[in-house]
Amino acid sequence: MRGPDTPVRRLPVGFDVRVAGVGAYGPEGPTRRPQRYAGTDRQVRGMLLAVLRETTGPVHRDRLDLVWDDDAQRARALAGLVDDGLVEPVGESYVLAGDRILPVDRPPAGRRVPGPRRAAGPEVGTERT
Repeated sequence: MRGPDTPVRRLPVGFDVRVAGVGAYGPEGPTRRPQRYAGTDRQVRGMLLAVLRETTGPVHRDRLDLVWDDDAQRARALAGLVDDGLVEPVGESYVLAGDRILPVDRPPAGRRVPGPRRAAGPEVGTERT
């Protein structure tokens, strides 16, 4: 951001940065090389997430092991996904966060759960004639 005392500089009318060869980085080009993607943990994380998105339900670790050959890098990427809250472990399997099927709450043993209430009156089919 510029401060309140910074003068506004306008480009000359008709100036085209593409024709001038300046571009977004100036005449020298970018000051540093962009980070490579191939072989990074980011790539492995993306591949693991792709498998989890394509599948319904938990995905066993053996299936995720097929995604990437480097065991240490794959484990690091999977641990990062769990730490970031994007993936949840379910035993030996993993699911996308929020896709986990939770068990139905059960009442404590010996405690009766009320059933649906019925309207007062005689039972259907039990009328006396």
